[in-house]
Amino acid sequence: MQARANAFLFLLLLLASCKGNPTSSNQCVKLFIKPSEPQNFICICNATVCHTLPDEDAWARPKQLTMFTSSKEGKRFERSIWNFVSHKSDILRQQLGDTFDNEITIGRPKNTGRTLIKGFGAALTDAAAINLNSLNEALKERLINAYFTRKGSEYSLIRIPIASCDFSTREYSYADERGDEKLQHFKLQTEDVWKIDYLKRFRSTSPNDLYFFASPWSAPGWMKSNGRMKGGGTLLEKYHGIYADYLIRFLEEYKSAGVAMHGMTVQNEPSTGADPDYAFQTMYFSAKDEQQFVKNHLGPLLSEKFPSLELMIGDDFRKSLPNFPDVFLNDTQASAYVKGIAVHWYDREEVGADVFSKTHENHPDKFILSTEACNYDKGKLVPVDFGSWQRGDNYAKDIMENLMNNVSGWVDWNLALNMEGGPNWVKNFVDSPIIVNAEKQEFYLQPMYYVLAHFSKYVKPHMFMSNFKVNKQVEGLDLVVFQDTSNNKTIIIRNANDRDYEIKITDKACKGHSVIVPIDANSVNSLGYRCDQ
Repeated sequence: MQARANAFLFLLLLLASCKGNPTSSNQCVKLFIKPSEPQNFICICNATVCHTLPDEDAWARPKQLTMFTSSKEGKRFERSIWNFVSHKSDILRQQLGDTFDNEITIGRPKNTGRTLIKGFGAALTDAAAINLNSLNEALKERLINAYFTRKGSEYSLIRIPIASCDFSTREYSYADERGDEKLQHFKLQTEDVWKIDYLKRFRSTSPNDLYFFASPWSAPGWMKSNGRMKGGGTLLEKYHGIYADYLIRFLEEYKSAGVAMHGMTVQNEPSTGADPDYAFQTMYFSAKDEQQFVKNHLGPLLSEKFPSLELMIGDDFRKSLPNFPDVFLNDTQASAYVKGIAVHWYDREEVGADVFSKTHENHPDKFILSTEACNYDKGKLVPVDFGSWQRGDNYAKDIMENLMNNVSGWVDWNLALNMEGGPNWVKNFVDSPIIVNAEKQEFYLQPMYYVLAHFSKYVKPHMFMSNFKVNKQVEGLDLVVFQDTSNNKTIIIRNANDRDYEIKITDKACKGHSVIVPIDANSVNSLGYRCDQ
């Protein structure tokens, strides 16, 4: 612990001594953490400066492609405009002759079997609320704007823990009095007052509809086999009905406070509840146990009291797919209560993304949503890796894999954390796209923030994947194409390689016209356009 404290103190001193580059108030003022690594920097937001993202309509100009680029070398949403021209045009030949590194051909969309995008976002944990609380009102507004306005990320999904999780400062439920089977002492906590206020602010700030969904980490300890929220254990069978009432009560209390949930997962990471020594709140459900809980208790109550709420099962690692939903959804009564399947990213290096497509193939009537992801390194003294482009690229790679395998959206973990990567009552510190420095009254936009915004701003809810063909597969060069019913199209290109590329894009909806765009080394790019015939 002393080593961690010393490393943290060194980082604070380093941040205090670093100087950003002078620029206008809405540009990125760069803070270089290590002079020897100029590609690793963060953008400062304080009382006088804060980088904002472009709020222009990327699809406003027919047959013109608007491209935004963020790169390891220092670009942050740098804008460029490119024109579609006839493939026989002298203009196209003059760009590069007839040479280019790769080609995307975009065809007409499929009429059936579309995976509709639900959106992108993050979780409003207790820790995130505490970090928002630590900022003055003006900075608080800037942070909220950074995520929810057109000059920000335009997030559309927000996950809310039900009672405490590891990113709380304490272990609590809403019914901690043992044996309170009628839930007479059920009560939201101070943390909920904060979160309800912020959820309302998010909603009033955003120009778009927001989708709120909740996830429980554990039932009150007295309902579990181990007698505590922390650590592995099961929900005692005699309390199945009471726990369903408890979850419904949460939904009712939030709704009466002005925040209605649009979705809910049954249980966060139920597989971790098999470990009796698990470090924080958890609860075990096998697929069959969760099926029976939903079929006999939670599902009927939701159907009666919250019929439009979308219930998701799983909320666990990739390795749980497709077996967990296969077992659960084999019961038609239980399946009828379920709209979606939730998944976390933590075993992505061991389990391929093809499990999403397999799950979708088995259950095409259920959406798949990635509901939690964060960067961390248990071997590092400071889990927050300031300015790491690699951590941003980790996000881009996973999101691309998800989208290309029938996943309908992607939700980051904490909206904002402190300089240590918390608070977290079990010291399970991790990284976040926005880091708050309460002492200096400023916050920092990490590369992860910009990478996520490339998706959340331009792959809009209700978009669907276009038919497209890539001329040749290049390791580390990933492309995906989405569009809406108005024929607005978005191409996301991730280049994880140390070389630039020239990409030719041909769209049949643009009378077969083409455009050639440069793709920087180690970059993420959002390209928006439309073609009116």
